[in-house]
Amino acid sequence: MKQPIPSDKHYETALDEILHKQLDKAMFARAIQDAPGKEEETKALYIRYRSKQLAEIEQREQEMAKRELEEQAERESRARLGREEEFYRRYPVMKRVSKEIREDCYKRHLAGEDISPHVFLFDRKDKAISFVLIGILVLLGAIVVFLN
Repeated sequence: MKQPIPSDKHYETALDEILHKQLDKAMFARAIQDAPGKEEETKALYIRYRSKQLAEIEQREQEMAKRELEEQAERESRARLGREEEFYRRYPVMKRVSKEIREDCYKRHLAGEDISPHVFLFDRKDKAISFVLIGILVLLGAIVVFLN
């Protein structure tokens, strides 16, 4: 973790704590220990130590917020993948249609629209083509038998 650099607001906060006598006791004790009997130097050390501590606290909070956003994005990504897997499991024929139709049907599915009629048409179209091909093959077979 990179050492944070205190900003003006951190120094102002530390000075306000001194002026309003609302000191961080541990930090003030450290400043007294490092400058015993020297009130002005103790205050200066308190401001230096406290502003650095405030900058570190702010940096940790920012890192935690960033981590939380990344985790949220990961959870949403996993949820989206789960919804897509469920969609293809429910409507396997969608794997065989064009990308545009697939995306349109998926959006409609997510919006709660019943896409069963669309899927039925695609499924029937594929089966109809299969039946036509089988019919042609049977007819060709019959012609071959007839010609022999």
